Amino acid sequence: MKIDKRIIKYLEGELPEDEKTLFEKDLSRSETLRNELADYKKVLTMFDDQKLFDTESTYFTNLVPSIREKLEQRKTINPFRKIGYAAGFLLLQGILFSSRSSHHLNNLIPLKSLRII
Repeated sequence: MKIDKRIIKYLEGELPEDEKTLFEKDLSRSETLRNELADYKKVLTMFDDQKLFDTESTYFTNLVPSIREKLEQRKTINPFRKIGYAAGFLLLQGILFSSRSSHHLNNLIPLKSLRII
């Protein structure tokens, strides 16, 4: 179905006078065009009847600051979480270091050469 852009301009009052009279003549001759115009009018009245965007007047003025505040809260890390990260890092380093050092000690002193008295 091809959309006749003139219908929208006609309903919004944007057609120049000469195009408006030509469009009205086309309307009188074409039942299809009249039906399309009626369909567009139905849609417009549905939008007018429904309050789709019924918001408080301060909603949009408060929206951006509240989003920025939430983003700033995400940037800061809880001090206890920082301590947990540091402790986990130190624990991991300790495990890696102890496994390396025991591996090196085993290479320095072969167990077979030790005599138990």
